[in-house]
Amino acid sequence: MATDAVFDVFAAASPAGWTALDPATGARAAGAGAHEALAALAPKRGARALVCSDAVFSQRVRLPEAQTAGLAPEELEAALFYEVEPFCGFARAEALLAFAPLGGGEWAVSAVRKTDMDAFRAAAAAARCRLAGAVAPPRDAAGADAAAALTLLFPAGGPAAPVVAPPRRAAWDGRALAAAGAAALALVAAVSAADWALLRRERAALLPRLEASERASAENERLRKAALADERRLRDCEEAAARRERAARRLASERDAWLSLFSTLAAAAGDDFAILSIED
Repeated sequence: MATDAVFDVFAAASPAGWTALDPATGARAAGAGAHEALAALAPKRGARALVCSDAVFSQRVRLPEAQTAGLAPEELEAALFYEVEPFCGFARAEALLAFAPLGGGEWAVSAVRKTDMDAFRAAAAAARCRLAGAVAPPRDAAGADAAAALTLLFPAGGPAAPVVAPPRRAAWDGRALAAAGAAALALVAAVSAADWALLRRERAALLPRLEASERASAENERLRKAALADERRLRDCEEAAARRERAARRLASERDAWLSLFSTLAAAAGDDFAILSIED
């Protein structure tokens, strides 16, 4: 809900066209549309523009205070629009609303189609202005020029009709989102390029160490294989030595057995025998 508006320039529609007015300087300009009139006025960039057009519906309605007491703002807005909907000619979903209490259960209500508000915003933007809001023409001065309409709309006691404020734009409209996306893409590209350069430098620094490690690994593998071969040869030598030792012990055992046999025979029989043959 908006009942008043802070503005720098004022543009009013009439049967003859649009008139733009700078209340501070009294400068005026005319044009076929709001855009042309505001552009001809040449306000400073970003000036707040209030639009007065019969596209804005205005009506007084009566709702007993007992009926509106305790209503939330959204509930009050719905109740007031319910009263003016049969007369304004558009549905609640299409409307933007402003209202103000007048006392005694009476309310001043203004409503405008969202599409008309979008057109007012576009006209203001084309003239390098910001839309401050939209208001219905004063009932007592149909076809009055912009200065007279402004005086009737904003008497010393306050605004004569509620001013409908344009809805706030989403934090991310299409252009902002595209710009943010482009900035994010550029940032990602810059970070990626920096990472690539860093990785390239690190690769250049690590490559000689990697090659040295690979050579050391290959040498270690060669030495491991040589050590295994030496271990096999050592086992072969140890096994051969063990076989020789067993053969020597067997040979000594057999030699001692023959000597023991001959000594025993000689001691028992003396010189009175002769060995003709020995069979195993």
